[in-house]
Amino acid sequence: LLERSSQEDEVFSETTAHAQELQGLTEQLRAELTSSMAECDKLRSTLTMREQEVLNLQVALGQYYAEVEAKEKQAAELVATRVQLTTRTSEMDTLQTDLQRQAEALKVSEAERGRAESLARQQMEQSNRMAAQVASMRRTLETSMQKLAKMNCDNEMMLDRRIVVKLLVTFFERNQSWEVLALIARMLSFTDEDKQRVGLTKDG
Repeated sequence: LLERSSQEDEVFSETTAHAQELQGLTEQLRAELTSSMAECDKLRSTLTMREQEVLNLQVALGQYYAEVEAKEKQAAELVATRVQLTTRTSEMDTLQTDLQRQAEALKVSEAERGRAESLARQQMEQSNRMAAQVASMRRTLETSMQKLAKMNCDNEMMLDRRIVVKLLVTFFERNQSWEVLALIARMLSFTDEDKQRVGLTKDG
């Protein structure tokens, strides 16, 4: 009985020792698990930070590429602008040359216009003189015809042949003047029918 009791004590002691060992191992494992979980959280936080950093880098890289593309575009536009500037400069030089030529031509035109205006004034003065002469001749002819009409008022049917000839010549010299024709009609005592036939009236 004592031996059995001693064996039970020994088993109990071993069981207790094993239980304590298991408890210690469990606590150690818990501690390691807690540490591992903390490490995992730390790693997860670090990973999140790295992902954010990668995202930031991608954004920065996108901005960089956009800036590079914009700079390349600006460089291309600058080259095109320089080409256009060169072209416009050449065109401006050509335009200035044309303007100088036009200015010289304008000076010549002004001189020619001055001569043309002088000639036009001379022709106008000559035309006015001729008009005055024609008016004077017309008045003279009218006066002569009136005098002739008074001289022949007693015998209107017996006009001098030379007067009739002179009237006809004057009529055709004046490009069939209506006034001369009207004077002839008065001198020859045209009837209304005669006036209508020669176009001195608007009837018929």
